Amino acid sequence: MSIHDHFFLLRQLLCVLLNALLGIYLIADSASAQRLFYGEQQGRLTFSVELENSATDGFLVERNPFGSGGRILFAPNLDSLVLNPVADTYIDRYAPGVNFGWSSYLLVGGKGGRSRGRFKSPLEGFDQAAFLKFIVPQIDGNVVKAKLEVYSLTSGYGGGIYYFNPNEDDLAWSESQVTWYSRPTGNSVQGEPGTFVDYLGNVQANRWYTFDVTRAFAHQLSSYSFAIVMREDRQTKWASKESSYPPKLVLYYSARPDSAVLSGKIQYFDGDIPVKDVGITARRDSVELKKTYSDSTGHFAMSLKVQTDSVAVVPEKKSGTDIPPLTIIAYDAALTAKAALGLIGLSPLQARAADADLNGSLLIYDAALIARFAIGLPVPADSHVGDWIFDPEQYKLIPQQPVVDSLNFTAILVGNVHGGWHPLKPRSEWGDLIASAVVGRDSVSLLFETHSRKSFSSFQLAVNYGQNNLGGAKVSFPFHDENIQLLTKDDGQTLTIAGYTFKEMVIDRIFMRIIFRKPTTLPEDAKIIIPYLLLDNIKYPAKRVVLGTKSQKISGIRVFPAYPNPFNRGVEIKFETDKPAEISIHIYDLRGRIVREIRKFCDSAGVYRIVWNGKDRFGKEVSSGIYIVESQILDKHSVQKLLLIK
Repeated sequence: MSIHDHFFLLRQLLCVLLNALLGIYLIADSASAQRLFYGEQQGRLTFSVELENSATDGFLVERNPFGSGGRILFAPNLDSLVLNPVADTYIDRYAPGVNFGWSSYLLVGGKGGRSRGRFKSPLEGFDQAAFLKFIVPQIDGNVVKAKLEVYSLTSGYGGGIYYFNPNEDDLAWSESQVTWYSRPTGNSVQGEPGTFVDYLGNVQANRWYTFDVTRAFAHQLSSYSFAIVMREDRQTKWASKESSYPPKLVLYYSARPDSAVLSGKIQYFDGDIPVKDVGITARRDSVELKKTYSDSTGHFAMSLKVQTDSVAVVPEKKSGTDIPPLTIIAYDAALTAKAALGLIGLSPLQARAADADLNGSLLIYDAALIARFAIGLPVPADSHVGDWIFDPEQYKLIPQQPVVDSLNFTAILVGNVHGGWHPLKPRSEWGDLIASAVVGRDSVSLLFETHSRKSFSSFQLAVNYGQNNLGGAKVSFPFHDENIQLLTKDDGQTLTIAGYTFKEMVIDRIFMRIIFRKPTTLPEDAKIIIPYLLLDNIKYPAKRVVLGTKSQKISGIRVFPAYPNPFNRGVEIKFETDKPAEISIHIYDLRGRIVREIRKFCDSAGVYRIVWNGKDRFGKEVSSGIYIVESQILDKHSVQKLLLIK
C-alpha cells in the first residue's frame, strides 16, 4: 500500500473513532452534554468542544456528510441575557390576608394527596405558592433556551413551575397587592400533576437550582410571570429578589443573520441600584442609528443591521430627572471640601460625582456649587450638579460582531458624592436633639440644642414659618467657627439652611438659633414645621414646634428648678430672660470647693438651658453625692441642691 492509502485509512479510522466517542458521550451524559463540531477542511480534520446544559434544545442534528454514518451536533451562535425579577412574592393559606412582597424568601409548600399540584382549585392542593415576574427587553432574535435559576435557603423538594398564558391569565399582578385572597387568576396555573413546565425533586440548602421555562417563550411578550407550587407534603424556601441571591431568568438567544444584538445593564455607582429610563443610542459618525431605554431592572437590548463601519453605543439621561428629594445635600459639599483640601480620599467614581463643573479637578468651588444646588439656590452656567454621567462614556464596537452583551454602564449623578442616590440614614425620633420656640416681645426664637456631645461636618434643614406671618429670619450660631460656610434660601414661606465645613463641628449645647420678626398679633396655636433636619447624612424626621404664646410669653427673669434631680448622666438648669444677659453658674461640693464653673451669654430674650454632665473643670467625672449649684442672671440669684447618683 502506498503512503497515500495509509493516510486515507488512518483518516477513516479517526472518523469512526470520533463518531463512536460522540455517541457514547451523548448516551452516557445527556443531561450535561457537549456541543461538538467537526468537519473536513482542505484535507485536515478539525473539531472543537464547548459545554452546554442540554444536547437537544435549540441544536441542529444532521447526518455526517463525510459518509462515516455518524451524527454531527451543530450549535447555533448563542448569546445570553440575565434578568432579575421586577416583582416576586408568595401567598400562604394560613395567613390569607398578608402580603409577603417584602420578604427575603419565597415559601413554597404542599399538602399531598390526589389534589397535589393543583394551583387554584381545589384550594387544599397547596399551602404556599410563589410568584415571579420578569420584564424582558425586546430582542431581535429567537429565544432558544430559557432557564429560571433560584437559590435554595432550605433543604426539601423544589416543586413545579408554571408559566402564565397571556391569553388566559392575569399578567398585571402587583407584588404589593398579592395575598391568598387576591392572587393572580387564570387557567394555565390550575393544572393536574404532570402539567408543570418543569419540576425539581430533592434540593439541598444554599445551592442554585434551575427550572427550564423555554416553553413560556413561545409567546413573544414584554412581561413573563411564573408560579412555583409544591405537590409533596413538604416546604422549601427560595431566596427572593430582596435577598443576597435574587432569582435570575437566563435567556439564550440567536441573533438574526443580518443583525447584531446589543445588550447590557445600567447600575448606579453605589449599591448596584438599577437605573431606568437611560437612553441607549447607537451612532455611526454622529448619525443616530437606533435608540432604546433601560427598563426598571436597568437592562436594555437592541438589534442593529450588520454594517461594515464601527458603531458607538452611548448612554444619556436628561439632567435633573429621577432625583429624589435630599439626594444631593450639604454633606456632599462637606465631603467635596475635605477632598479638595486633601483631608480625605474619594473613590474614582465619587471624585467624578464631586467634580461639580466637570473640569477634571476638585476645588472648594465645587463644594459651593453642590451646596447651592442642595437648597435650591441658582447656580452658575458652568455647574453640572444634577447632570447624569456614565462610566464608560461610550463603547466602540468593531464591525461584524453578531452578538455583543455586557455593555454595562455605571451611572453617576453629579453632586451625589456620598452615594446614597435613594436612601439616607433615617432616625425615627429626635432623641436628645431638641427644637423649641420662645416668643418674646418683638421676636420669636427657634432654638436647636443637644444634651450630648455631637460632631458633624454639615447640617441642612427646612423651616416652614410663613403661615404665622413671621418675617425677617436671622440665623446665628452661639459657638464661633469661621470655617462654616452658611447658605440660606428664604422665599417668605420656607427657610432652607445649609452649612458645611472641612472639619468637624463639635457641639454639646445650643448650636443654632433662628430669630424671626414677630407680627403684631400671633395666634395662640401658632406653630413652626420643620420638615427635616440633616446632620451629615443622618435624617431626623419632621417636627412640629408649637409657639404657645400664652405659656411661653416672657415677662421677666426666672431660674427654674434643676431637672432631673436626682440625676445620673446630666442635669439641666433652665433660665428665662426678657433681655440680653449673661448667665453664670458655680457648682460646689459639700466642703465648699468649686467643682465647675459655666458661663453663657444670651444675646436676646428667650429661654436658655445649661447642662452639667457630672464632670469637674478638668473633665474628670465626680463621685456620687450632694452638690450645690449657685446661679446668677443679672440681679436674679438662686441656690439649689443637686444629688448625683451613679
